[in-house]
Amino acid sequence: MDFIGHALARAVEEGKKEENLRMEEELQKRMEVLCARQKEVNDQQLGALQQLMDERNEIHKEELCRQKEVSDKQLEELRKRMEEIEEHHRQELSALKEEYDKRLEELVRQKEESDRRLEDLRRQKEESDRRLEEELRCF
Repeated sequence: MDFIGHALARAVEEGKKEENLRMEEELQKRMEVLCARQKEVNDQQLGALQQLMDERNEIHKEELCRQKEVSDKQLEELRKRMEEIEEHHRQELSALKEEYDKRLEELVRQKEESDRRLEDLRRQKEESDRRLEEELRCF
């Protein structure tokens, strides 16, 4: 009986090994299926995340374009304002130059008149000095 008991024990042992191998294979298949499903889920999540990032980048790009348009408009308004200020300053300078030129002409005319009067006074003095000398000679 010992022989039968051993044979039976070996058969049971073999059965357990086969059962374990079959269970390991089943577990391996289930793990492969679970890994494949998890990969699909990960791929879907990655795709959704990429789509969200693309949408966010597009929104950010549109916002930057809008801000650039606003900045460009403000810059154009500033440029126009600067041109208006420059034109105003040119007009003011032109008016001031015209006024300066008129005043300078007036001062030149006054100087010429003063020079003529001074010359007349010099002549009168010379004439007066000459007469005075003649009168003094007579005495």
